[in-house]
This record gives sequence, structure tokens and C-alpha cells, in this order.
Amino acid sequence: MGRARRASIPAVGAVWLLLSASAGASLLSDFQARLAQTVWAAQQTEVILRTLPPSAMPASTPDGLASYAALLAENAAALNAAATARGSTDEQRRVMADGLQAVSTALQDQMALAGNRGLLGLVSTLSSLREGCRSTIAQLSAVRR
Repeated sequence: MGRARRASIPAVGAVWLLLSASAGASLLSDFQARLAQTVWAAQQTEVILRTLPPSAMPASTPDGLASYAALLAENAAALNAAATARGSTDEQRRVMADGLQAVSTALQDQMALAGNRGLLGLVSTLSSLREGCRSTIAQLSAVRR
């Protein structure tokens, strides 16, 4: 048992060194993985929105759509947090700002779709997410200057 513990200490040290050396790459790769999940959730949200009939009357958000909107909100919050993490290079911040701009544009399009279907609560949620993305983009741009 003692021999296994002694062998694991150098292994933990080696893993720690590898992880710390790749922290910069990991930050961007984590962001890109979360961006892919966000884009997927946005696509699913849009698909459901397009199946709903236009309506001038306010309506409640269907459960399935609300679930994807919650997933979208969770991923957008994680993107904003990852983008403002310390230790990123100018190039990484540029890539993150571009990704957030794409998410912001998708959210704006979905706001229009939701508004045309009377889903005012969803419009409010998407608007808040979009403003969060835009705020983070502004922060990233300010750091690069």
C-alpha cells in the first residue's frame, strides 16, 4: 500500500505540470467546447420557435422551449465567465469576442422570432443573455487596447 502512495505522488506532480503548462490552451479549448454547446442549444431553441405559429397575443413559453432556453442561459453565463478569466492572450480574447458576437447575433434573431410568437418572457430572457454577451465583448475589447 505504501509503495502505491509513493508512486502516485510523482504522477500527481507530473499531471499538475502538464495541466499548468497547457492552461492557456485549455482556457480557449474550454471556451470553444462551451461555445459548441451554446450554438447547439441556440439551434434547438430556434427550431422550436420556428414551429410555433405567429401570434400578437402574449403567450407562455412551452416547457420544451423553456428547457432549451435554460440550457442556453447556463451556457451563455459560462461563456461570459470563461471569456473574462485571467491569463488569456490577446489572440484568445479576440477569438472569444468573435464567438460571443456570434452568440449575440443568434440571440437577437431568436428575440425577434419569440416576439413574433407572443413569447414576451422568453424575449426578456434572451435580451438579458444578449446584453451579457455584449458586455463581455466590450470588456474583452477594452483589455486589448
